[in-house]
Amino acid sequence: IGWGVLTAFSTVLWIGVVIVILNFVVASLLTSCMGQKAYLWGEGAEQIELWFGSVGRSMQTLFGIMTLSGFGQVAFVVSEVVPSSIVNLFIALYIMLCFFTMLSLVSGLINVSFMTALKQDDEERFHAIEEQRGRFAQALANVFMASDQQSRGFLTRGEFRQALESHPNILVQMKKLDMEANFDELLALFDRLVQDSGCAGGVKIDALVDAMVHINRAASSADVFDARYMLAAVRRDTSFQLGALRKEVSSNHQESLMRTAGQIADLRKAVDHVLQAVSVAQQHTRQVGNEVETLQTKVDGVERSVRQDAQESANDRASVGQRLESLAQQASNIVGVGEKLEALASQSRAQHAALGNRLENLASDLSELVSAKLAGAAAAAAASGSIGSDAGHREADSGADSDVDVDGDAGADTPREKVLKSPPPEDAA
Repeated sequence: IGWGVLTAFSTVLWIGVVIVILNFVVASLLTSCMGQKAYLWGEGAEQIELWFGSVGRSMQTLFGIMTLSGFGQVAFVVSEVVPSSIVNLFIALYIMLCFFTMLSLVSGLINVSFMTALKQDDEERFHAIEEQRGRFAQALANVFMASDQQSRGFLTRGEFRQALESHPNILVQMKKLDMEANFDELLALFDRLVQDSGCAGGVKIDALVDAMVHINRAASSADVFDARYMLAAVRRDTSFQLGALRKEVSSNHQESLMRTAGQIADLRKAVDHVLQAVSVAQQHTRQVGNEVETLQTKVDGVERSVRQDAQESANDRASVGQRLESLAQQASNIVGVGEKLEALASQSRAQHAALGNRLENLASDLSELVSAKLAGAAAAAAASGSIGSDAGHREADSGADSDVDVDGDAGADTPREKVLKSPPPEDAA
């Protein structure tokens, strides 16, 4: 503060020098313009000579006008020769320039000097406190490191509490450094730090020391500016990253929509193809069912014809037996035809054996035909592309084969017909 007073006093002296110089210049002009021409005022020449007769008298008169002392009488006398408007304007400008302006300037400079001195004092005190806080932080870090028994680099709540209890001068030193905090507040500070420490129930020693040193510290304008600049930078980076993320999400969304649309179109085509294949398979299945029904009908007809043939064969055998009996009776009467009868009997047995073989062959052919038809129907149901044409060809071939077999069997002479067509033994004899 003493340095501020000296600075303000020196400033006032310099302003006084400026005022003296200004008064000297104006006094010189008034002395040459009015003091040396005092005779123009007649009876007031003595007053003009007294006020402006020399540079010293002019400066004294100007100093009185500047301090608002007797300027009205001076203006009244001078206005006898010089127009009053000019005189009043000059006096008003001079008073405003030399009194009010200089007074304001002096007051402002004195205030600036005192504020500068106070600011320098505060800065020096702040630097001294910062140095003390730095030394205190170093000592506090050493204490906490000594309390860290396992050298992990962080303290648990119990270790922090034990360190504070074993070193009570920590709180005293904090009060000296304008860091007002009690034991419970420090524990609460530890609980707040442990939430974001990431040290499994502990707080790093550097973070704990920094938080304790700045526990009640007022933020400076530089810190606030840095915080605002960092916040603006983070906000700018966040907005940029958000815009890039939005663009990326939008592009990914568009790509996913396009891929999804393409996949949906492919799925629709695949579903349509599957539906077509299913419809074709259903048609083939219906055709195979119809063919199976047709084959079943033909098999039933063949079985009926076989049963009829068997019945006719049985009847033929019975008639042949009766015929043989009658022939045997005739042979007993006619001794000479014995050999012919034996030949006729052997021929009849051969015909009977041939008829039995014929029936067995017909039954085996029928079973092979049925199994072939069923196997062809199963293969046609499995093949979805060419089943229609293959089934049509097989149906035509099977129909032709069945017609040929039936016609051939129908055209051949049955054993009964052969026996009936053969000449009787008596006629042959």
